[in-house]
Amino acid sequence: MIRQKRHSQKGYTLVELAIVLVIMGILAAGVTLGRELIEDAKVKSIINDFENFKQAHYLYIKRTGHPPGLSRDADGNFTFDSWGAGRVVVSSPYFNDLIAEGLIPDIDPDDNFVIHAYGGQWFASSRKEFHAYIPGSQICATALPLWAAKAVDYKLDDGNPSTGRILTGSGNANDGSTLTGSYESLEGSFLAKQPRFTTCYAL
Repeated sequence: MIRQKRHSQKGYTLVELAIVLVIMGILAAGVTLGRELIEDAKVKSIINDFENFKQAHYLYIKRTGHPPGLSRDADGNFTFDSWGAGRVVVSSPYFNDLIAEGLIPDIDPDDNFVIHAYGGQWFASSRKEFHAYIPGSQICATALPLWAAKAVDYKLDDGNPSTGRILTGSGNANDGSTLTGSYESLEGSFLAKQPRFTTCYAL
């Protein structure tokens, strides 16, 4: 007589499945928390940069008696005639003046632009840009996601993209158009998912 071996098949118990699900949940929560911490750090970096540029700007004026940036228009505001879009490379008189006074860190000569935590560019301008009613100097950050622009505005100003000293628009700042409505009204929209917002701070 030929005996057939019986292969015992053992499945997972409910307790084992529950443990696996709990571990997966913990890992997922950790990844989400990690992403939130990274985003929070980036936003805090942008806010700190805005505040540092503002302090550096006024400290430079206090030391020298005039604003940073060697080219000035008839009203005494600094201008960047060769950069119609207002974007500033390392050779910018504005940033070079601040660096020369030791007010901001020197920039790697291999970098073409002054870059912020989200990979967008900082630029300085005396053009009215968004601030059609506020002539004078302003510092702008391009390529911000909506939630970062919103966090900056709520922290440093009135939380409204179209009023106050901090204004936000989509795309290039030089079109002079700010967002209409509130930041909240845009959340969930196609625009909100694009890292293409420019936020300007009137100094």
